Amino acid sequence: MSSHQRYLCLCSLLIVGLAGCQSDTPAPPAAATYPAEAPAVPVLNPDVPQTPELAVKAVLDGLNASKPVALWDAIPATAQQSIDKQLGDAFATVDPEVWQRTVANLKKLVTLLETRKSDFLACALFRTGQIPKVIDLKAAWDPGVKLLKALVNSDAVDRQKMSKFSGRAFFGGVGATVLAEARAVSKTMKPDRLAFLDGIKATVKKTSDSAAQVTLNFADQKAKPIELRLAIIEGKWTSQQMAFILSIGSGVAAAYFEPFRPYRLVEWKSGYLKDMDRLSQIIDKLQAAKSGDEFQNLMFNQVLMFAMQKGGQLRAPRPQPTPTQTLSWDRKANTAMIVVKDLHSFEEPTYEALTKALRAVDVETFRGPKEVEGATLFFVGPTDNALDKVVKAIQVGKITNTDKLRDTVKVELPTSLKEPPSTAEAPKAK
Repeated sequence: MSSHQRYLCLCSLLIVGLAGCQSDTPAPPAAATYPAEAPAVPVLNPDVPQTPELAVKAVLDGLNASKPVALWDAIPATAQQSIDKQLGDAFATVDPEVWQRTVANLKKLVTLLETRKSDFLACALFRTGQIPKVIDLKAAWDPGVKLLKALVNSDAVDRQKMSKFSGRAFFGGVGATVLAEARAVSKTMKPDRLAFLDGIKATVKKTSDSAAQVTLNFADQKAKPIELRLAIIEGKWTSQQMAFILSIGSGVAAAYFEPFRPYRLVEWKSGYLKDMDRLSQIIDKLQAAKSGDEFQNLMFNQVLMFAMQKGGQLRAPRPQPTPTQTLSWDRKANTAMIVVKDLHSFEEPTYEALTKALRAVDVETFRGPKEVEGATLFFVGPTDNALDKVVKAIQVGKITNTDKLRDTVKVELPTSLKEPPSTAEAPKAK
């Protein structure tokens, strides 16, 4: 088993369980009268497996039957609530228009893959060696399309429902369908990446009333066994050592939604929607192609060119955001950013007046000053109509730029901390 497979297995089983010497002097009454109490054994909930052996078996049987809800049920309630909230909040941050356009194209693409299978498999691109061979695609095509179709016809593409994510509902419904279809696709590939789910054997050794050691062995003899420690946590047999991996996994998943921060989204949304429109038109043309030759011409002249362009953009190194951009992108929606040219001191009457005016807009949400990249930054918000209120409040200096899309206003003051040039440095009169 490869390290990739071991990692998948580890994640799948993430929460398999997630005095002194005697003398003539009388001893103190408490010590003499009351013996030390044995630690209390944690109580198991009545609706969960009552032994570590049964807890492990329930999860492995569930995964083997493509029922991932068994894994979900093994997770303690607090972990379930944390995952539900984190994923729900992450889905809620996705821009509705970006979501809608993306899902619309995915549905059109699945229909195209289903109805024009022979045209795709006849495409000369598959003979270049740069993408999967036709013989491999033929085996995986129908199961793959079935998997995609299951996704685009499920609640997984409903933004409103996903923003109220329920792990039990998801893994008991959509998740089970997706896992079953994914295993069917995986069986057509060499190697089968999900084959490890079929041959897991567990050895459970109970070490106390509330602890046990589990060894997982795989059908692949080259795969090293995985050792897990089980304990009764929140009324369930689960693995505490896996909780750390769960928290890392949740953090990694949440990181994928970072680009949807309100002011970062502004930087790429317009271009993305244009790409979605172009892709939609290409799919429509492919679907409407009246012959195989027309389909192939479209694949070379439009699909290939689009793919090469987007591939080049994705491979290009991404510039690191500047400190000012980072502060801007970290803002919540409806937060005004005021960028004052140069650095300033409260000894300057105009700077003092500007600061007081900005603070008065909303005392509770006012932040600053921050000296960044030779400029002075203030923030006001989140609050309704933050930018309009800020612009109205600025009565000193000169507003040089107002960007309503980014809720940013740039200001210049007549003085700054920059020292005037000395006599020796002053330019000579002509």
